[in-house]
Amino acid sequence: MLVDDGNNTISYKLDEGLIEFGAALEYRGLDAAVDILEPLDLTPETEANWKTLAKLAMEEQNLYVAERCYAALGDVAKADYLRKLNKLIATEGPDNFRVQAKMAVFHKQFHQAEAILIEHDEIEEAMAMYQELHRWDESIKIAEKYKH
Repeated sequence: MLVDDGNNTISYKLDEGLIEFGAALEYRGLDAAVDILEPLDLTPETEANWKTLAKLAMEEQNLYVAERCYAALGDVAKADYLRKLNKLIATEGPDNFRVQAKMAVFHKQFHQAEAILIEHDEIEEAMAMYQELHRWDESIKIAEKYKH
């Protein structure tokens, strides 16, 4: 691309992959955006693009794309959590209360996750959730409240 600033003409090399990535995001082609980013090396610029794509994927509840993004970013914990959540969705469906509770945990809405589990009489599961998070006091409160 040539840019004329009045005094000089400067040549800039355009990164077609990143232009395609921007277009894919604009039209919500999340899978296409993954295909564009995958062959690129992880640079600060592509890392920012993976993060943007992960955020959009979570907003659109496209957990497969979000899982791929976190894997590319090296966030093993989030990628693994989403992989397990995707398996649960495949067997139970996206509206299952356990799926909803795990989504709440992912978004750090622990009390909402607790409420969902308690509403479905899953007291032990609510306690286990807090234990996995090393929030022992909350687990004990549930045990005391429900005489468990």
